[in-house]
Amino acid sequence: MNLWVILAAALFLGSVLISQKIAVDAASKLDDQTRLRIMKIFPKRNMQYTVAVYSVPLLFLIGLYYFPEHALKLWLIYAAFFAVYFITKFTRTIRTLKEIDAPGVYVGSIATSYFAFSAGAILAFVVLLVSGFGRAY
Repeated sequence: MNLWVILAAALFLGSVLISQKIAVDAASKLDDQTRLRIMKIFPKRNMQYTVAVYSVPLLFLIGLYYFPEHALKLWLIYAAFFAVYFITKFTRTIRTLKEIDAPGVYVGSIATSYFAFSAGAILAFVVLLVSGFGRAY
């Protein structure tokens, strides 16, 4: 593993933290009744999100380290998993928030949070792409 891989991982995990900060700040501005409705619906999803967001990239990096000869396959699997997971989670979350009549400003902040997350993921991918996917040449 080289500096490029570490940089990409830091960018990705940093975007996760920024995304969470945006979501937490948006939730702090909700009235108690709306916050309670949201908290009843999303706690299990948030735990699954946290586990997936931190464990999948870690497993991916471990796989790259131990199986560099399968780097392309690992990248394809990781990219497919990430894209499906992100799109599914985003659409389910926004749909659920609209169903429970969450304020539009809150829904917009959550969408911004998702876009911050995806921007970090894309930036991390670009860093790895430029670096030859972490291979030292």
